[in-house]
Amino acid sequence: MILARMVGMLGPFDMEMLENGQESYKYFTEEYDLYHMNEETDQLEYIITEESSLELHLQVSDVLFIDFVRHLLQMNPQRRPTAKQALQHSWLSYSY
Repeated sequence: MILARMVGMLGPFDMEMLENGQESYKYFTEEYDLYHMNEETDQLEYIITEESSLELHLQVSDVLFIDFVRHLLQMNPQRRPTAKQALQHSWLSYSY
């Protein structure tokens, strides 16, 4: 369910990550649909992601701040900024 919330808020995982993920099969079908096994019925159930937004959850309207947080929350670790790169974000130098 955590993966479904992440996808709903941050968008889908990169296909490269799903294709190369050692444990992708535990959470995604061969078509990369999110699923889980219902323990009571022992049946595969697809998970429909519920779209949401960072703005809604953070209850903030500051566009630069939302961009900063979204930048930090990149699901693909190769695209996620290092601490040094994150410190270069314009939100940190904005004068309020």
